[in-house]
Amino acid sequence: MPTKGMSAFIKGLNALKVKEVPAYLSKTVTYANISHYGSIAANDYRIKYISTSSYQPVYHVIGGVFVISYIMSWPTEYRHMMHQKAEAAATAAAAAAV
Repeated sequence: MPTKGMSAFIKGLNALKVKEVPAYLSKTVTYANISHYGSIAANDYRIKYISTSSYQPVYHVIGGVFVISYIMSWPTEYRHMMHQKAEAAATAAAAAAV
């Protein structure tokens, strides 16, 4: 199961010191491992949701689109927020100087 593989990966990370993490990641996160566990996960997903004619994949796509759009729009929203804060601080400084 991919869940067990991910659990073993996390447990392996927990057992390491910070200096040992890059070497561990370069050993474990390889194209072969990603493609192997990705195909297992896709097959498990297909068996669990697609084969049973479930509506869950539709909800997963909707949730995925929401998360991706939020991630993509966050930098713009953050810039707007920082600009508003800077403008408010400048207005307050100008009012205090008067």
